[in-house]
Amino acid sequence: VVLVGVVLAINSVKRARQRERTEALDALRNSEARFRSLVESTSDLVWEIDERGRYTCCSPQAAEVLGYSPTELIGRTPFELMPSDESTHHQDIFGDISRSPKPLVRLENVNLHKSGRQVVLETSAMPVFDADGTFRGLRGIDRDITDRKQAEQELLRVLGQLNQAQRLESIGRLAGGIAHDFNNLLTVILGSR
Repeated sequence: VVLVGVVLAINSVKRARQRERTEALDALRNSEARFRSLVESTSDLVWEIDERGRYTCCSPQAAEVLGYSPTELIGRTPFELMPSDESTHHQDIFGDISRSPKPLVRLENVNLHKSGRQVVLETSAMPVFDADGTFRGLRGIDRDITDRKQAEQELLRVLGQLNQAQRLESIGRLAGGIAHDFNNLLTVILGSR
């Protein structure tokens, strides 16, 4: 009777553990599905790079933002997609981040689309360290701000033109005032003869 009770207790514990495992796996699948849905529904490019700066994960938006499929980017570095001077500058920043737990916030950088056109990205990322404190890479998001940057440049151009027009108008008023005063002075001189 005692042996039967022990066997029943062991089987009950096994069933409870199996149920806990099943619930944990379901929770993990649900969490992964929510994360995947979130990543795939954003218009931003979500990515992860390893400690060598190579892409290990890219969201499907890579095709829209940079013209490359995610599989084309895996194993490449973001620096390969930048003009050379931009690449050198950002490799230095990457080196600094790998030694610090500080996040990267809204770093503007120029990349080359697969078609060759320039794309301005705003990058935010968080360094990833393992339990021993060893740098393992970055996880981040790139937002295409090319249109915004072009609009800002156009606004600056228009404001420059407006400023120039205002200066010319001021010079015209000054010249008109001087001419008026000179005309009054000539009138007095010619009238006194």
